[in-house]
Amino acid sequence: MIHPGAGWRYKLWRADRWAAVLHALAQQFNVQVRLVGAAEDGLRLATIRDLAGIPVETRVTTVAELVDEIRPARLVLCLDSAALHLADAFGIPAVALFGPGVIGLYRPLTPGSRVIHHQIWCPQAPCLHKRCEQPHNTCMDAIQTAEVFAAVQSLCETLGAPQRAALGPD
Repeated sequence: MIHPGAGWRYKLWRADRWAAVLHALAQQFNVQVRLVGAAEDGLRLATIRDLAGIPVETRVTTVAELVDEIRPARLVLCLDSAALHLADAFGIPAVALFGPGVIGLYRPLTPGSRVIHHQIWCPQAPCLHKRCEQPHNTCMDAIQTAEVFAAVQSLCETLGAPQRAALGPD
């Protein structure tokens, strides 16, 4: 499950990067990926789905419905958000993208989970300001699709996700 939403705008990761990871997952693994978010994420979900260029189940949820979406998931890719903490509560491994949040307090505790961040590039991080003091959202922009895909790929392989058959010459 991919949950690209967060309560604070400056915790968001670019839609094109989510789409690139989603597309790469669909190419490599034979798994059903669900794209889930809150009502305020509806346009963002549609943008990510459209940019990925693949059919993907997309669902706007309430918090109660988010619990129902996360419960059967085998892996959650998300930001430092409620989705991360719900996955952790159910013992579901997550790949969590952290921008300015306090990793020591909010990191996932489920074995196998991974945190991706570049707080070293953001002098104010970690912070809990409601408004980012960086002009270009550096801590989130520093996170690259290749490192996110590598973390998800590693976790998928650990969990035994079936890979798609390699296409060879006829």
